[in-house]
Amino acid sequence: NYNFMAAIVNKYEDFYLEVSKNVAGGEPIITTYGVGGEHTAIGQMPATGTPIMYNAAYTGINAKEMGDSFATTLYAIDANGKVYRGETVVSSIKDFLIGKLNDSASIPEMKTMAVDMLKYGAAAQVNFNYDVENLVTADLTEEQLAYATQEIPEATDSFATSGSGANVTTGITVKSKVELNLSCISAGQANPAGVKCVITDSEGKTLAELPTTNMAGVMYSAKYDNVGAKEMRNLITATFYNEAGTAISQTIHWSVESYVAQTRAKTSATENEIAVVNAMLTYGDSVAAYLEASGQ
Repeated sequence: NYNFMAAIVNKYEDFYLEVSKNVAGGEPIITTYGVGGEHTAIGQMPATGTPIMYNAAYTGINAKEMGDSFATTLYAIDANGKVYRGETVVSSIKDFLIGKLNDSASIPEMKTMAVDMLKYGAAAQVNFNYDVENLVTADLTEEQLAYATQEIPEATDSFATSGSGANVTTGITVKSKVELNLSCISAGQANPAGVKCVITDSEGKTLAELPTTNMAGVMYSAKYDNVGAKEMRNLITATFYNEAGTAISQTIHWSVESYVAQTRAKTSATENEIAVVNAMLTYGDSVAAYLEASGQ
């Protein structure tokens, strides 16, 4: 997240924030944030009225990319079209986490979370063969590594199905988030566009109502990507409903923890695949412990 005071750019006709993401072995990816035009929309605080501060949120950074640097520059344009360029700031997720490790104000749980997150990033680098010459853990000292969780976390497979209707097929994509891909086959729906997938927590609270993509009039697909790091052990349910609100599929009960347990049990899983899911669950547990310790 990038924040700057509105007063910095108020005297100019226009402004934009440029973020250049370094890509190992590839060309930088440049994103510009601004108000209107072809820029990615920039946020403002307060959301309505005269802004006091602007905010740009760069999302979609994958675990393997924690070492990639981001060069950020603020530009402003005056009434005559002259462009002014601010100082370029270069940082990375790794830099941020190392900063937390070196901060005397950081509580132990924060330092454990930072190291476990970096170890997750390194495991992802190895698994996806991404910039493995520069693992994000390579520069950690023995003292810093001592904050890491030392034991591999337990994982129980609690995946289950209930109810009647079409079978629900699941698949997992691990990117910047853990994405749960869901699909079912149900022919004869009067309004395919009205079919939705409802995600609830273990207590029945609705977490999301996802629109579906229809293929060939019979297959419905949806994607849920809002599992927070601290929620990896929480069971969620997913059910497909038609426009009338009638369930057309079974209900699945799923968690990231279950996915980790299933990966460990697969005979085809590689050592690197198992290492990255173990690191992911370890990181999730560390986030939960940090949030609890800090009262969040």
